[in-house]
Order: sequence, then C-alpha cells, then structure tokens
Amino acid sequence: MHKAMHKKVLLIATLALGPAPLASAQSVSVSTNVNLSFPAVQPSAQLAVGLIAAGSAVALLNAGGVVVATVAPSGYVVPVGNHDASTAVNVRVVTSETSGIVVREVYPVAVKLPKHGKVRAEAIYVVGGPQRVSLVSVMQGQHNKIKVKKGKGHAKGPRKNH
Repeated sequence: MHKAMHKKVLLIATLALGPAPLASAQSVSVSTNVNLSFPAVQPSAQLAVGLIAAGSAVALLNAGGVVVATVAPSGYVVPVGNHDASTAVNVRVVTSETSGIVVREVYPVAVKLPKHGKVRAEAIYVVGGPQRVSLVSVMQGQHNKIKVKKGKGHAKGPRKNH
C-alpha cells in the first residue's frame, strides 16, 4: 500500500456506481466504471499471462472490500489466506508501469466464481456499462490507457530507462 503513495497516480474520472468499499483511508484512486469502451480482444490464457507480466495486478474483493483472491502470474485465480474466491463481488485491476503511472479501477463481477476448482483470468467477466466485459479486455484497456498517456507531452521528472 505504501509504495503507491509516492508515485504519481492517474485518476480516471468516471460515473460512480455508488460508493466503492474502501479497504482503508489510504486508498489512492478507486473508480467504479460503468461506461467505458473496451478493446475487442479474444480472451485467452496467453494474453492474460502476458498482461500480468506487463504490469497488471488483479484482486478479487468481497462485499466488505477485503481481497479474497488474486490472479497469479500463471493466470489462475488463487485464494488469499483461507478466504473463498466465490465470495468475490468486485474485481480491482491495477495497471502500473515503470514511469510510475498507475491506473486503478474497480468493476462488479458478472459471473459467480466456483467455491473450489481452478478458475482462469480469461473465464472471468465483469460489468462494464451495459455489457459484460472479459477481464482480459479490461486489463488490455488499462494498458492501452497508459500507452496513450505516455505518448502525449513530456513526463515530469527524470525518465527511467530500463
């Protein structure tokens, strides 16, 4: 939580779908999205794994805003502690990259996750406006936003070259 505090945070202004449960007063930017355009991508294991490797982190939250599961680098949903992934009602996707830009968005889960058994990221759908959207499409959309932000103008501060 603390490492995000000193980075520049990109706030995306969107229509709120009611109050999003906040884990703590330190939450940096949480926006619940209802009307965004999402890239038309074919959800696949390969794409999900690639997006996670490129800087997407996915957390599944229960009604109290507690993280009950995350998506591992393998693309599989992994329960956190002894929580049950099937209690997830929201998905938080955080996309960050080396320049320090962070996009953090929360979407309602559109599918009921099974209590036991392996679930892959590409099998998860969320509510994105009037349509159900693949989680992989949301992840791709956030990566696209960061790419667009990088292209315009000049970044403040020293550039990190990796």
